Amino acid sequence: MLALLAIVVSLLLMVLASVSDIKTTEVPDRLSYGLIGFFLVLSLVHSVYSMDYSHAVETIVLGVAYLGVGLVFFYLGQWGGGDVKILSGVGCAMGYLDSIGYLWGNSLILPFYLAYFINMGLVAIPYLVVYTFVWGLREKSFFSEFLRQMRGRTFLILFSLSIVPSIISFYAGVNSLALTYLFIPAFTVLSAYLKVSESVLFRRKIGVNDLKAGDVLAEDLVVGGVKVISKSNMEGLTKEQLEKIKGLYAEGKIPGEVTVKFGVIFVPIYLTTFLLTLLVGNPLELALHRVL
Repeated sequence: MLALLAIVVSLLLMVLASVSDIKTTEVPDRLSYGLIGFFLVLSLVHSVYSMDYSHAVETIVLGVAYLGVGLVFFYLGQWGGGDVKILSGVGCAMGYLDSIGYLWGNSLILPFYLAYFINMGLVAIPYLVVYTFVWGLREKSFFSEFLRQMRGRTFLILFSLSIVPSIISFYAGVNSLALTYLFIPAFTVLSAYLKVSESVLFRRKIGVNDLKAGDVLAEDLVVGGVKVISKSNMEGLTKEQLEKIKGLYAEGKIPGEVTVKFGVIFVPIYLTTFLLTLLVGNPLELALHRVL
């Protein structure tokens, strides 16, 4: 009964967040914080009632872990603040479900919390490739910049390191694990692809007077060598910051345009991945079982 309640609430809030993301490219805090708060309260109440605090511990630990992953992608410039908070809520939901004994399918090789990110790659890669390819057709410099990045020393080093786990598993005779670990180089390439997408496709200059609360600066606003507003504000520009920017413009200290960034509509990917993980577990492991 508790598992059904947790799944229904999770899906309801993620569906609402997905609809909002599609319509406005923003996710209201009441949905993301609602998802996190619901499972924190539920797990705490369950822990106190049952005198088993593993429910709260697993919910919090996985929520924080997923938050950490989200923050990494946020500071890489690939996800927005709403994406990060929803992902943390997904972590809380999965942590609670596991604490009450939810049976995750096909998760013998890798645990369910890693299977989620494998599934995200399976869902997100084709979606993002098509999404950014369509945008890239409008900006021809995108493809040349991506190829330049692929030939760069940093990428080549990271890609070489990313295939090491798979190679080690192969030589250790664990072929199924070697194939599963191939998601790491896939994520490495995807990360580079998204980084170029963010810098080339999803930035635009906008007039100071056209800025609105929630817009995210693509670059730190620096005046006289002092950083006035950081680009790393997860919530985007506040009303106070908007007034400050307009005041600086009126004083002639900044130009009439600033560069803002906007991201890919990504929350539906979290929803689809969550469903895939609940219903299938790790599809790669399932495929391996059928082949072997």
